[in-house]
Amino acid sequence: MKKFVLRFLVFIALLLLMTVPMSIWITNEHFYTYNKQSWILSQEGRDLDFAVIGSSRVYYNVDINTIEQTLGSKGINLGTSGSNYAESYLLLKEFLKTNRLEKLLINCDESALDALNRFGNYPFHLHEFLPQFEMEEHEEVFFDYLPPWKFYLWKSLPVAKYLEYNDRYTFFKYYNHNLDISNGTLVDFNVEKGKMNKSENTFAIASIDVKYLNRMLELCHANGISVLFIHTPLYVEVEERASDYWLFMNQKIVGHYPFIDFKGIFDNSDLTLFSDYTHLNRKGSILYSKQLATALKEYW
Repeated sequence: MKKFVLRFLVFIALLLLMTVPMSIWITNEHFYTYNKQSWILSQEGRDLDFAVIGSSRVYYNVDINTIEQTLGSKGINLGTSGSNYAESYLLLKEFLKTNRLEKLLINCDESALDALNRFGNYPFHLHEFLPQFEMEEHEEVFFDYLPPWKFYLWKSLPVAKYLEYNDRYTFFKYYNHNLDISNGTLVDFNVEKGKMNKSENTFAIASIDVKYLNRMLELCHANGISVLFIHTPLYVEVEERASDYWLFMNQKIVGHYPFIDFKGIFDNSDLTLFSDYTHLNRKGSILYSKQLATALKEYW
């Protein structure tokens, strides 16, 4: 038994000796993904008037160039596909380390307040932030979205996370210059006709999503950033079913901040402006962004 334990300890020591340097090498400037999160994390030295953040309903629906032309302000779109408020919070916290913002527009997103059920059971994209797992300041986020055994495995054997997601990243620097041109907006999003998908009939609210929405607000306050909520367009048939969600948002969150709803500035009954029931097409995105920019003049 003693010999077995000794051999096991030697094996563990050799494993750490071989893998820890590998993990350090990947973490330190050798980790890139092909998704927008990597582009956001690479931004440095930007002095911006505003940013807008949220899920794909920000990424696809809010055209920064259109808003800039209307307001004469500098902005960036920090929206990422299928992401919850925890992911937005982590991205914003990292972004603010090397960039400056005056105002943040946060999308009121029904799906992001029930993200575990709405975003395919994977609302926080762990594989986009593997190097950030090493940072003590982000431990709580990862602990909330990892099984405890995996959290401690990654802590004790750091290379494990890179082995698990080895098909999701590259060692070679990847940079999407198209996002530079659009300031982070994906305005060419379209789906084929007939592919319109309705959302679920009810909207729920998860405490963990509320937690990280509040963390994002606290982060803004700590950095002197003014917060303004927006609500990007939903097609009328979906929007009419969100009453419970809106009761919560009005009472707990939005009532304390300026808020620009799409209702009153955008015709959400015009199906030709939508790619699906929760995303605009290019035409709709540009039209909504013009109207949003006009409404924003009151707060600029």
